Amino acid sequence: MDRHVFKNDEFMAMALESDSHQGLGAHSFRKGAADESRKKGALPDEIEIRGRWKPQGKRAVFRHIDVTQVHIDAKICGMLCPGGPIKCKLKAGLANLVTDDWLFTHCVPHIRLRLPNDRRLCRILGLSTLHACCDPTLREHLPELQRNRLAAALQGIDYGVNAVEKIPLHVCSVNGNLFIDEMTQGGGQAGQAAGGGAPFVPAAVGAATHGAVLQSILLNQQRTNQSQALMQVQMDNGFASMKQHIAWQFVTLNDNVRRFGGAIQGGFARQDPTQAANRRAAENEPPLPPNCNA
Repeated sequence: MDRHVFKNDEFMAMALESDSHQGLGAHSFRKGAADESRKKGALPDEIEIRGRWKPQGKRAVFRHIDVTQVHIDAKICGMLCPGGPIKCKLKAGLANLVTDDWLFTHCVPHIRLRLPNDRRLCRILGLSTLHACCDPTLREHLPELQRNRLAAALQGIDYGVNAVEKIPLHVCSVNGNLFIDEMTQGGGQAGQAAGGGAPFVPAAVGAATHGAVLQSILLNQQRTNQSQALMQVQMDNGFASMKQHIAWQFVTLNDNVRRFGGAIQGGFARQDPTQAANRRAAENEPPLPPNCNA
């Protein structure tokens, strides 16, 4: 930090600016991010959680709030991204040509050598570097050696304008759980969401805020439909299991009743001791004379 930042001429030029609204202060690393987050609409409590300042608060409630809440961290980080959070994604059709090993070898060889066990991070940085190399406005920020290496590696690969696409991401929280979804933009069919695909955001939504709100509504609606479908399946399975259990219980009950002979009413009657004794006494009585029947 001291060698690459505090002794950098450009950094010191910013620190020596006399304007009170510019320059650098003692709390620039935290103050800048906190101020920018608040301007983007973050709540003070969310900023304190992201800055890990809650346990140092004077109020008692601060001691009972967990500062490691990933959905709040992701929300504030998304707000601090200029233009919104994005995901670098390899263009369709290049997966067989531009593999992970290709990215590690030509884009981030030194980072891969330094972090051999973090394949995911190396892939993210590799895609970002490849996107910068294909973008004329960003290519000059790369070292010349890296530009030449990537230019030689990209020969023979037809990638169009850019080999990497920037996909906007929507960060939201559902019941305290973090969800990061890709935002679909541009053309397409209106019934894409109903067909089970990703929710579709019309291109007419120009403002980023309105697009994020609409995307949140569509994503929540999709999750609600999925939850209802899953609940319906569980209810149907439960009713089928209960119906089978009740049918088996009725079969067992009827079998037990038939062991005593006759129908259900007769079976219950024969189980009564008094009725059984009266029935046996009636069977043992002598028959009446014929003239008594008249």
